[in-house]
Amino acid sequence: MTLNPLNDPTIPAKNRVKALMQLKGITMAEIARELNISVPAVSEAISATQNSYRVMRTVAEKLGVSLDELSQWYGREFKPKSKQKKGK
Repeated sequence: MTLNPLNDPTIPAKNRVKALMQLKGITMAEIARELNISVPAVSEAISATQNSYRVMRTVAEKLGVSLDELSQWYGREFKPKSKQKKGK
């Protein structure tokens, strides 16, 4: 029986994501190229040192999970940054 990282709540979120990426053959470099950002930026988002909605949305799409599911794993919500209006 193969352990599915999605079903093991004892595995930290970043490790679940990395394990699932490995199972699906998805690399951080691939995500970085798609988003035109650096590999360290992708790593920081997955490691939860940066809150990046855009990266996590792409990770969720690549992994075939919902952004809500990723949010549950990490225990926080990923939201797009709101655009602030410039003062006159």
